Amino acid sequence: MEGCQVRFLKVLAVFFLLLPGIMELGYARYSDKIEGTQPSPLTSRLGDEVYFISIFVPTSSLAEIKCVGEGDVVMMDRFSRKAVFYEEFSGKLALRFQFPHEGDYILYSENPQMGTTCVVRLRKNAPSHAVQRGMYAVGILSGLVLFGLLLWGKRT
Repeated sequence: MEGCQVRFLKVLAVFFLLLPGIMELGYARYSDKIEGTQPSPLTSRLGDEVYFISIFVPTSSLAEIKCVGEGDVVMMDRFSRKAVFYEEFSGKLALRFQFPHEGDYILYSENPQMGTTCVVRLRKNAPSHAVQRGMYAVGILSGLVLFGLLLWGKRT
C-alpha cells in the first residue's frame, strides 16, 4: 500500500511541477491578443465640448497611444485617480507605455485643440504579479516535494 501512495505523490508532484509551464503556455497565447479603442475624438467638432476615452485593461499591459492634434493627454486610473501616462504633444504623438495593473482607465486631454483624436492599443499582456508569484510558488514547492520523495525513496 505504501508504494502506491508514494507513486501517487510522485505523479502529483510532477503534475504540479509542470503546471506553471502549462499556465505559461496559456498566457503566451493570451499575451499576443491585441485589443484597443477605436479612433476617438477628445473634443467636439466645434471645440466646445471635451470628451474622454474609457478602456478596460485585463492585466498589466504594454500599450501604445497614437494621437493627432494638440494638447496634453493624460491616462488616469479611474478608481485611484492616479495618472499612469502624461504627455504634451503638438501634431502627432506615437508612444508606448505600461499599464501597471488591471483596471479601468480614462484618457483625456487637459487642453485639447479642435479635432484632437487618439487611439489606444494593448500590445503585450502579461500575467499579473499575483499570478506570477503563484506560478513560481507551485513550481518551487512541487520541485521540493518531488526532490524529498526521491530522497526518501532511495533510503528505503
